[in-house]
Amino acid sequence: MTRCATATSLLILVCSTACMDESRVNTDCRWSDSPPRQLDLTRADDRDHLRVDVKVAGELGVRKADVRYRGVASLNAPIRTACINALYDSIALRHGVSLTQIRAAQGDRIWWVDAMTVFVPMAVLVALGMGWVVRRICTSFEPEDRVIVTLAIVALVPVVALVGAGIAQFWGMTVESMLLRNGHVSFRAFQVPAIAHERLTFLGALAVSGVTAFVRRRVTPLTGPRERFARRRSSAIRTMS
Repeated sequence: MTRCATATSLLILVCSTACMDESRVNTDCRWSDSPPRQLDLTRADDRDHLRVDVKVAGELGVRKADVRYRGVASLNAPIRTACINALYDSIALRHGVSLTQIRAAQGDRIWWVDAMTVFVPMAVLVALGMGWVVRRICTSFEPEDRVIVTLAIVALVPVVALVGAGIAQFWGMTVESMLLRNGHVSFRAFQVPAIAHERLTFLGALAVSGVTAFVRRRVTPLTGPRERFARRRSSAIRTMS
């Protein structure tokens, strides 16, 4: 019950912090915001305000284009780009910021949301997957096959990491669509950290996979078919005696 309550509280916190504000969303590129004021980007609150404005502008552009030409990139992109550029100009005038600062804010993220919704699950998945792989290998070889076991595990560490990183990218896009409240992620896919920083994502998965393999191998004995049979036979003899 406590875990369920914790998960629910975390979900509510994520949605209230990072989800798209539906009251500001429409399909005709109409802007809505608080009264114009100068933003001081040295302040965290103002940087967050600009991040949200840029996020809303992107969503308005996507939704306006999708009303007309969803799925037709050649016709969709010009409408989306024109809307977004017009809204960026409006943001620059309303808040006294430059277009360079606005475009830089496209990459701003709420780091803990990405960590808790994408990277932590990826790490857990990679650890569980690598642990399962090591156990399967160790139960398939005899004690004298240590070299083969080591080589097999070393070869599979990057494979598991690559699979985990790939799943993290797809899951990151899914989370992004939920936060945007829009199944069409569009150009925002390239802003998903697991995709924008794919090398770091893979290296992180590789580190988790490698550490898990090392720890699991140290605590998992080699119990191939012959070894398991010998152990069962020895156990049976002791029981009978």
